[in-house]
Amino acid sequence: MGLILNIETTTFICSVALSKNGEAISLKENKQNLQHGRLLTVFINQILKENKIQAIDLDAVAISAGPGSFTGLRIGTAVAKGFCYATGIPLIAINTLEALVQAVIPIYKNEKNTLFCPIINLRGVEIHAALFNKNNQLILEPSIIQLHKESFSSFLKKHKIYFFGTGFGKCKQFLTTHSNAKFLPNINASAAYMSELSEKTFNQKKFQDIAYFSPNYLKDFVPTKPKKMQIILSNLNK
Repeated sequence: MGLILNIETTTFICSVALSKNGEAISLKENKQNLQHGRLLTVFINQILKENKIQAIDLDAVAISAGPGSFTGLRIGTAVAKGFCYATGIPLIAINTLEALVQAVIPIYKNEKNTLFCPIINLRGVEIHAALFNKNNQLILEPSIIQLHKESFSSFLKKHKIYFFGTGFGKCKQFLTTHSNAKFLPNINASAAYMSELSEKTFNQKKFQDIAYFSPNYLKDFVPTKPKKMQIILSNLNK
């Protein structure tokens, strides 16, 4: 039984939740893009103050550990590590896709022969995705998938699949002809969905080594030059 600070920064949403015994009791969230660096520590301080607790009163910090945005993951991980270093409390890592599926399974858990596909958008036709059954068991490992009309076809032949997350619209473009493909809008990553998983991990004492922990990017980071810089370099090479 723990009092846990949950941090979610893997997508465009900056989200912090305080959970107690596996239930979110306080949530701060911003859905405007590129606000993580400015708002994350503000949200943490607000939650602690509003709930009249000190940082050392927490039992653990849980970080949504990816896959997701490189920048978001780095910001969230840096803050979580710093918090744990300063307070001496343990760090918990939660898979982002596993946390996201917690938003949907309780609603559709009574449906038979159904799978759930949480999605995080990538560039082009790529997505981060995984498949879970109604018992939260992993059917398809988190992976990078290049979308086409036959994506998930072997599963769609036998199961109804709910697709949701930041890449659900892109997925819908390719899979809309499959009668077993169902699409759920407006379901995005939130620290509130981490609560049950972080409590379970805390009770199992599955803590991360703060010094060596690294988020799960899945895909290597490839830096790109701004367009103005590309033009300048192109002119210099003429």
